[in-house]
Amino acid sequence: MQEKDDALTELRSHLELAAAAAEEQSQRSLLLESAAEERLAQLQEKDRALTELRSHLDLAGATAEERLAQLQEKDRALVELHSQLELAADAANAQQQRSLLLESAAEERLAQLQEKDRALAELSSQLERAAATAEAQHQRSLLLESAAEERLAELQKKDRALAELRGQLELATATTDEQHRQIAEFQQVISKDKERILRIESARDRLTVEVDVLKKQIRKFETEGWRDYLARRLEKKQLPSQAGPGDPYAR
Repeated sequence: MQEKDDALTELRSHLELAAAAAEEQSQRSLLLESAAEERLAQLQEKDRALTELRSHLDLAGATAEERLAQLQEKDRALVELHSQLELAADAANAQQQRSLLLESAAEERLAQLQEKDRALAELSSQLERAAATAEAQHQRSLLLESAAEERLAELQKKDRALAELRGQLELATATTDEQHRQIAEFQQVISKDKERILRIESARDRLTVEVDVLKKQIRKFETEGWRDYLARRLEKKQLPSQAGPGDPYAR
């Protein structure tokens, strides 16, 4: 808008200068025409005087010739004055043509400025729409940032929970390793206990066999009597090779 105002001011200044120059040229033309009319009146007066002089030509021939030379000089001056008037008129016409050209240029410049005004109005409208779009985009960005912050907070919370679970898992893993180690030790102890149990069971079986043998011997002792039992035992001692492998007293 400032550029348009400056251009309009400059055009007005040119128009005013052109109008002033045209007015000055017009005034000068009027002055020249007035001077020409005065000069023409003087020439006409001189013509009348020349006529009078011609009437007295016979009386004063030498004076008439001199007067004629003066009139011829005045005629030349009048011709020169007419030439100046024609030049002034041509200058005025040129000035008028220049004024017309300046007016045409001013109108064209004004049309360009009006076109620029319309373009500026359209640009302002587009700028307003762009500003509204930018504001909407800004609001959307704020919403997205808020959602992102909430999501980040949730992820951070999940990360903390995951770190806590990892700690618990590491602790559980360490506990499991310790339990596995203890289980391995228990298995070794159980294996040893099983071996001892097997040995004990084997010893128990042998003792059971020996007890059974003793019970049988006791029953025989009760049935045969102690004298017959001792005699039989003595016989077995005398014949150790004939003793049974299950008899503990044969050894």
